Amino acid sequence: MFSALMTLTTPDNTGASRVAFEYAKAVIRRGGNVVMAHGREPQIKDGRESLLSKMKDAGIKLKSEPRLELPWGSSLVRDLTKVTEDEGIDCVIGNNQRDRSVAINVANQAKVPAIVCGHNQHVFRGRWPLPMIKKRYYGNAVRRANLVICSSTRVESEFLDWFDVEKDRCILMPHGIKPANEDAFSENQIQKLRESFSASASDLLLCNVGRIDPQKGQDTLLRALKLLPADIPYKLVLVGAVSEDSNQAQNLRYEAELKSLAQQLPDPSRVSFAGWRDDFELIMSASDAYVHSARWEGLPLTVLAAMSARRPVIAPDNSSRPPGFENGVHGLLVKPDDAQSLADSIQHVVSSRGSNKLPKMANQARQLIEDRYDMDRISDRFTHIVSDVIQNYRAKRNGTAVTQKESDK
Repeated sequence: MFSALMTLTTPDNTGASRVAFEYAKAVIRRGGNVVMAHGREPQIKDGRESLLSKMKDAGIKLKSEPRLELPWGSSLVRDLTKVTEDEGIDCVIGNNQRDRSVAINVANQAKVPAIVCGHNQHVFRGRWPLPMIKKRYYGNAVRRANLVICSSTRVESEFLDWFDVEKDRCILMPHGIKPANEDAFSENQIQKLRESFSASASDLLLCNVGRIDPQKGQDTLLRALKLLPADIPYKLVLVGAVSEDSNQAQNLRYEAELKSLAQQLPDPSRVSFAGWRDDFELIMSASDAYVHSARWEGLPLTVLAAMSARRPVIAPDNSSRPPGFENGVHGLLVKPDDAQSLADSIQHVVSSRGSNKLPKMANQARQLIEDRYDMDRISDRFTHIVSDVIQNYRAKRNGTAVTQKESDK
């Protein structure tokens, strides 16, 4: 098994970080080693456990590297190259958009393969012409990666069409999740959770999980609630907060906008801003439906988690839609960034309560997770893919690599 250096600018509990953690655990489970170079540790409140603490407990070697947040200049690449050489690293894997160019430059300097995990679709922020400069710099970097692992077809199309990555250097591998333990929460726990958000048995408890960021489209969801008939007794729990990263100031303004939108509803008390919660799986299990509202995604773990928990899912028909997910079969699809479409689907859930439609969709969604999105199988596949990249890289350097056509003879 191999040793890997992973870069992770934002080691929070959001999707990309959790997937990187699962991949790293799979490497260690199969006898390998992982060094995780990470950005600042997020502030942990209310006694919650840091993801970095969990990584350390899993045997991952941590290296704090705040310079990943502003990855300009040669000193960061030089220092991480030395780590790569000192630790006997076999490959370097970049996980966040901000740190992938660093990972690729380190790999090139250390003469080991560079791998990009394309967890999300791309956005380049800043005042013009900064987004164009960032995009060009990023494209020049990712074209030098030995492999790009894409979480969805839309992510893959961006690497192919925007950045001209060669087709044979891209591979599609959706995210996975550990199927939920359906006996994890008692009826008493679920009842107390609902009561904590003032949701009665007749209330439609809706759940949305994601960091506070325009990408996640919580404003669209709040606008959808304003379009609902006044007699629908709903409660919405928004689980998530503003991440401590370079976009923090912008996202704090967005959070203020969301709270203003909530205050404009006929009954603002129907919306709860819950912040980050370690018990979001319990919140999902206690909810009547999970509503995703992202404008763009890679492949959101929260949608997979809700499907695994047999919750009716409402999701935009973009890369939030897991491959194999059929509208009306595994959940309900809405037009992206469309408040009216979202409101119509919420009303459909209301009208279907008490029938067998919602349980049937939820059961089929759970089956899709078990069939195609089990994290243990997907993370094991990740280790095989990376092993193949390392072996092929070494073979090419030694002049012994063979093409597929040659191996077929």
